[in-house]
Formats: sequence, C-alpha cells, structure tokens
Amino acid sequence: MPNDNVELLIPFLTPGLKFSIKLEFGPHDTYAFNADYIGCKLGQYVIAEFPKKAQEALVMRQVNNAEVVVRGITQSKLGHIVAFKSSILGSINSPTGLLFLRMPKHFASKPIRSHERYTLDLPISIKSNTVSYEATMLDFSVNGCAIFIKGENTLDSNSEIAVESELSALLPETLVYSIVGIEKQKQGHRFGIKFNQTIEMTSELKQALLEKTFLATPI
Repeated sequence: MPNDNVELLIPFLTPGLKFSIKLEFGPHDTYAFNADYIGCKLGQYVIAEFPKKAQEALVMRQVNNAEVVVRGITQSKLGHIVAFKSSILGSINSPTGLLFLRMPKHFASKPIRSHERYTLDLPISIKSNTVSYEATMLDFSVNGCAIFIKGENTLDSNSEIAVESELSALLPETLVYSIVGIEKQKQGHRFGIKFNQTIEMTSELKQALLEKTFLATPI
C-alpha cells in the first residue's frame, strides 16, 4: 500500500533489516546487491552498509545522485515488505562501505503474513527419527513457527519433527511440524516450520503466548 507519510516507514526500519538495493544508472544499466540497514535521520537520509564485492564493482562508477530502488522484508508481526525509490546522497568506503540514501518522499508496504507472529525465547525439545535436539522457539503463529538449533544437526527441508514445549498441552494432538526453510547462522541454524493445520487461537493459548512474549522482550 503506497504511503506519503514517510514517518510511518521508520518503525519498519530496525537493526538487522536486510535491504535489496538496485542502482539505476540508465534504462539498461543497473547493479543490484544486498545491504544492511544501519540507521537514518528523519527528513535527511537512510544509511545502508554495502559489502566489499559491491564496493569493488562500483569503485569506477559515479554513484552520487544515482536512482535507487530499495526493498526489504521487515521484522513486523505480519512480516511487511517495504519498498521505496530514492537516490544516492553520498558514500564512503572506509573503514566500511556506507551508502547515504535520500529519505524517500513516499513508500509502499504490504504484509506477507495473514496472522500475527509472537516473538518468543522458549526452550524446546525436538526429535527427528531417533535423534533429539535441545532448541529454542523464536516465534509462533497459528500457521507455523521458527526455531533455532545451536551447532550442527542433520535436519533437512521437508522433514517432519516432534516438538515438546510448555505450549504443547495447549496445541492439537494431531499437529505436525514440517521444516520448510533452513537458514545457516553464526552459531547454528534457524528453521522455518509450517503446521499441517491452522491452529485455533484459544484464550488460554493467546495468554500463554503473551506471557512468553513479555519474557522475551528486552527491558
């Protein structure tokens, strides 16, 4: 949904947000790369850190004032995608590569999840065939969840796993957890889990999730 109130963009821009950036030098002259959101100054600029490979590719290009298209999947509860057009205000390459983008005049956002996702830090036990793992549930919705396993594991996409947690008594006995995505991280792996059914959000389950979310929220 297009929005002319750019102040509403700011809550979507959180530390750790990954940008997909495309520089447009001309109708058939573009360069795309991924970057990390660093910060912004309302009404002036957005700062993105860009990788060494992009620095090397752009070293001979005139990037100042180049048009740019920015997209990102945010950490909002509905996983909004945000997108906006801007231009390059300036850049630096040392001590790290930073792009300064002019604050856009408008942006577009669209939720990619239809159900609210609750942020958690919940210890769980996982079993796949005869192998067990201690893990952490990072978030939860009525359609699935995300979990993190420290270190190495032998789990694959499309695997079904059994999960035991403090929430188990509030969930259907017929619930099946299927791995639909795996992301390697510094200290282990993050798994996207899809349920075989949409869970009914009972008052007891919602209360338990709210309590766990409160405990997982930094003070």
